[in-house]
Amino acid sequence: MKRSFIQTSSILLVTLLLSSCDIGDDVQCPSPFTGALSASETDLVGEWVLSAMVAEDAVDLTNDQVNNPSTDIYAQYSACQRDLVYTFNTDRKYKVEQGLAATNCQNKQVLEGTWRLSNDNLNLVTGCATQSTEIEFGENETSFSQEATVRFTNVNGFTVSTVVVFTYQKSE
Repeated sequence: MKRSFIQTSSILLVTLLLSSCDIGDDVQCPSPFTGALSASETDLVGEWVLSAMVAEDAVDLTNDQVNNPSTDIYAQYSACQRDLVYTFNTDRKYKVEQGLAATNCQNKQVLEGTWRLSNDNLNLVTGCATQSTEIEFGENETSFSQEATVRFTNVNGFTVSTVVVFTYQKSE
């Protein structure tokens, strides 16, 4: 079953999408992050493109009439689902874009907010929601990874829950 990457795969993005709901007057939204970047935060500034999704357990997401479960979720996704880019700016603003660069994508998404990196925890504020996720930089800070438990619906219609490591490469 094909769905938008945001809808099926990223706990972070699903949480942020839900933040666009109406809120009552009594709800206190988090303040946007402000201020100068720390030395460690400057490594995150730039554009980061999704380059890999590896699951702990093999899952078959391709409706190709062959039973071929794989831990390589990225390879099983369409170009639109793989088209995910984070952009972190020096003014603490960030943007996540899904399906904008790939051709003929139906579920294009853009989320914007502010960010802060503290002790390998990437903190995001979007609308009235805050999300924190641990990230790990790769060698030379040209990639980072984050881990999330994701629920997939396989080709047989069964729900499979597994840990997925999402890896992003820094654009030059």
